Amino acid sequence: MSPERFAPNAQAGPRGACAADVWSLGVTVLELFLGHRPVLPAERTPSWKMLKEAICYGEPPAVPESAAASAELRGFVAACVQKDPRRRATVPQLLAHPFVARRNVEASRRALREIIVETM
Repeated sequence: MSPERFAPNAQAGPRGACAADVWSLGVTVLELFLGHRPVLPAERTPSWKMLKEAICYGEPPAVPESAAASAELRGFVAACVQKDPRRRATVPQLLAHPFVARRNVEASRRALREIIVETM
């Protein structure tokens, strides 16, 4: 959940619900990269209270400095998880972001096919 979802009277500005979806996209991409929830330590089972405190009062989730990640991935996640929904990237901005715009679609499809074949 995005920070503003914990405060029902908060205003997301003209971006409205899309800003919360952008937050969720950033957290999901980060979780896929890390292999665990990015908001709390990997070994913790979250409670509602812990999640609220981490999301609303902690630092935004980010790719760890020690991780072997591209600048594009780091920038994409950071653009998605701005605490202030008015500062978060819009969907058109994310589609134009190098993390998305520069990807090789055919190479991505081949890699996905290989992963699927390996897991069967």
